[in-house]
Amino acid sequence: LVTAGESPESSSETLDAQTSKREALQLLVRTREGVPIGSFSEADLDEMSELLERHEDRIVLTRAGRLLANEVALRLIDAI
Repeated sequence: LVTAGESPESSSETLDAQTSKREALQLLVRTREGVPIGSFSEADLDEMSELLERHEDRIVLTRAGRLLANEVALRLIDAI
């Protein structure tokens, strides 16, 4: 395809702002960088204290949180 001058892309989609934000959070929460803490209330963070830890102005998954990353991401999305 590429040598013929055609795009190898088979399909694409355009995400609205909310969906894009959710997908970014789902990816970022799994990284060492984590997620900016500013989007979440103290109550939200306290509720997930065994799954998240604070590093300056960011939150990252704990060891237990990494095992439940999908659930944590969904709970964080619900909190924003």
